[in-house]
Amino acid sequence: MLKLNKHKILLSYMDFTKITNNFYLLREKFKFQFFNFIKELSIRIYFISIAFVNILEWLLAKYILKEAPSKMIALHYNVDFGIDYYDSAEKIYILPILGAFIMLINLLLSMMFFRHKSYKFIFHLLLSIALFANIILLSALISIYLVNFA
Repeated sequence: MLKLNKHKILLSYMDFTKITNNFYLLREKFKFQFFNFIKELSIRIYFISIAFVNILEWLLAKYILKEAPSKMIALHYNVDFGIDYYDSAEKIYILPILGAFIMLINLLLSMMFFRHKSYKFIFHLLLSIALFANIILLSALISIYLVNFA
């Protein structure tokens, strides 16, 4: 019975080392592909632009939360009905999180298409959509600021 337990421990240790080895190899492969991806100038420009707009979103959300007079703020304004959604001021962080998520997903998808040189249009499309989505989210934060403080 003691030998059986040693074998189970040995097998679980071997499985763990195999899993960690696979994670290490996957990480190294991803790092290699990412640095090859970032070498191109247009991709660096997209990445810096998207990151800059997303950082602006985070800073504006933090400023709105700091300047909020109460815990409840207007999160949605409709031209026909006026302010139609009040909620907790912490929910303002949903917009920058969404922008970062869109940036991450589109970067990963464009890295997949970057390996195939015939799909250059697709990764330009994905990165420009990520930039455009982040600009729209920034304008939504600006409108929330104007509705609450102007």
